[in-house]
Amino acid sequence: MIICGALAAIAVNNSDLPAVLLSMGLLIPSIILMTTNIFTTNAANLYSNSLNLSNSFNMDRKKMIIILLVIAALGTLTRPYEIGAFFTFLELLGNVIPPLAGIIIADYFIINKGKYDSLNNAKFQKWNILAFATWLISLVLSFAIPFGLPALTSLISSIIIFPILTIILKKSKKQGGVNYEKI
Repeated sequence: MIICGALAAIAVNNSDLPAVLLSMGLLIPSIILMTTNIFTTNAANLYSNSLNLSNSFNMDRKKMIIILLVIAALGTLTRPYEIGAFFTFLELLGNVIPPLAGIIIADYFIINKGKYDSLNNAKFQKWNILAFATWLISLVLSFAIPFGLPALTSLISSIIIFPILTIILKKSKKQGGVNYEKI
């Protein structure tokens, strides 16, 4: 498939496969290619985001994928003529997950210095307000900062913000501040 696409692109001096097919007068194959390309890409995006969000929010994956499919369907039905709305939705999904990875990276490498207690000795919290606050701040920053890649911005900001909030919480605890671990 790649070789056929490369040869066709070289022959017509264009790497856009639907445009190559259209230049050869192949309208139906061009439409089939675009449709399957969009469908497979977006199906994979919805699946991977539902998997990530269901793991993050401890929800059944089937319920999360139904929620995402309903949102996508409502967006398609209410604005079928505006493809930009669909891309905005996909962009939102692409920016939701990176801060979660950044929080995990910061927690493991910066806060715990690359070592966790064994699972037998570990004490788990049901809700970590600092992680949630970091996620929200990083998500807002991914849309507020007008340059760079939003997903990378949210990843890097969460790696920076989470340790800072953790340090502030530890200082607040030493001074008799609010105990956020019970929230």
